[in-house]
Order: sequence, then C-alpha cells, then structure tokens
Amino acid sequence: MKLYTALAALGLVALIGFGPARATELTNGRITVDFAVPSNGIATTDSDRIDSISWMNSLGRKTGNLTSNFPEVFCDDRQWYFGDSYGEDNTGEPRELYAVYGGEVSSWTPIESGLSGVSASNGATSCGQQWSATVKTEYQLAKKTQVANAMKITRKFTFLPYARTLPLVNLRSFVPRLKLPRYVDVLVPSTDGTIHTYNVDSCVSACDLPNWTGTWFADDDGHGNGMVMIRDQSSTWPAVIAMDNDGGANGTGGANATSIALVYPASGWTGTITETQWLCFYDRYSWSAASRAAGVLPEGCQVPMADGRRR
Repeated sequence: MKLYTALAALGLVALIGFGPARATELTNGRITVDFAVPSNGIATTDSDRIDSISWMNSLGRKTGNLTSNFPEVFCDDRQWYFGDSYGEDNTGEPRELYAVYGGEVSSWTPIESGLSGVSASNGATSCGQQWSATVKTEYQLAKKTQVANAMKITRKFTFLPYARTLPLVNLRSFVPRLKLPRYVDVLVPSTDGTIHTYNVDSCVSACDLPNWTGTWFADDDGHGNGMVMIRDQSSTWPAVIAMDNDGGANGTGGANATSIALVYPASGWTGTITETQWLCFYDRYSWSAASRAAGVLPEGCQVPMADGRRR
C-alpha cells in the first residue's frame, strides 16, 4: 500500500486543513507534537521538552505516544526527555556539557500557527545548574507530501564561557528517545555501501559507530517500522552516531537514545554552531526493504541530505 492511500480515502483533510493548535502543540495531521506544559503535572519552565509525539501511519492509524521520557521529576522538569542535548563521553554521564536538559529556562515563540515555533533558552543558572550554551531551536512541520512525515529541527548553540572549562566531549545535538524494548535495532548506512544493523542493547553507555556516511540513521522495531533521523545538507560540522541504550527507571523500560553527536573541537566548545536534522517516521509500506537497502529515504521523508542528494 502506498503512503497516501489511507489519506486519500479521508479526503486529505489532515493535510489541507485543520483547526488551530495550542501554542505548545504542532500538528500537520500526520505528526502531532506536544511540548511541555505545566498542566502535565510539572510546573516546568522548559519549552523544549517533548512530552508526546505520534504519527498517523500509512494505513491511517495513529501510533500513540512514541516518547520514552524518564519519570523522575528534576527541577520541576524531566531530567532526561525526548529532544534533550548534552555531552557524550562514552561513560554514560553527560560530563556537565548541558545544553538542553532538565531544569532549563526557555521561552516559546510561535511562527506559523500549529506548524512551527521556536524555543529559546536564556542560559542563566537555574536550579543550581550551570549551562554550557544558550540554545535556540526551531521546530517545523510541513503540509507538503514530500515531507509530511518529517519534522525539521534547527538547533543553534551559542557556547558560554563555562563550556571552555569542561573536558572535551562530543555534543549530542538532539536526542530522540523511543521506547525499549520495541525499537531495539539501529540501522546505519556505512561507507562500504551497505546498511548495517546494530542492537542498541550492546551499548549500555553511548558508543560511537564506525564508518557512518554522515547522512542518516534509523531506530527500527525489526519489522520495518520506526523513525529515521536525517542530517540536513546544511550541517557540515564533523559528526558521529552515538548509539545508546538508556536504561529505564521505575519500570519504564528505558529508551533507545541513539543520536547524532557533534565532534568536539581541539580548542574546546566556543562560538556558535547551527545543526539541522529531520525526524521522520516510516513503516513497512512507506519504506520497502529494497529502498532501505539502497539507501533511499522513506516516502514523506524526501529531504536534502548531508551528502548533497535529495531522495
């Protein structure tokens, strides 16, 4: 079945018209993203935390909430959540390079009602936490069928003097957290021309995967359903894939927290870096095994990749 067969039967209502969304919700009818709001039971000041993200699949069925945020309350926030950003040193600890993290103070500004907005952190010490950067993140959904299953995430890091005092570690720019044990496979295109499949359980702390092409990776359930993270062609900072099984707490089951990590500069983190990635959902109908093996992106995920191609 083609990706939009189910939508055609619905008259494409979801893609051409919908009611206004709340200020903290984005939706294009295929993807729905709910950001942190105080009514979720936590009086948070964090506008980056994604509490829920869901997708309408190729059969017109909603997936339900796919995030795996840890339940502990930390500084009126979740300490670990879908979309955070921090340092990676292969020991399982952030090493204090905190950019987007539990307890941050940030503000939300809508751009296009229900489709895009910007979260901006102020970098001020909050809840005893010293921040390494101010971060401005634009989240954008589209109604175009080519990218209807994708959310564009542009994150601008402006490093604070504190970052220079820290050990030189990679920066995990945007950490999506899908539920384990469901999304246990990590698919990675290799420079040898093949797609390698890794089991996230093999990395209880973040580990860098070899020979990545610099284009995309996918978290998969082993049956052809999952989420692909695509690096936009505008992002040129050296980067690696940090695969990570983030163990659960209080019976949550944990998260596949694999992400793209920016490689530390020898002189330390200074200045400003802008990183753009696309988060895109797929199933076995929108991403065939043949297309996946050929490195062709799923339907609804046709974005310009870091290697300069649009697939």
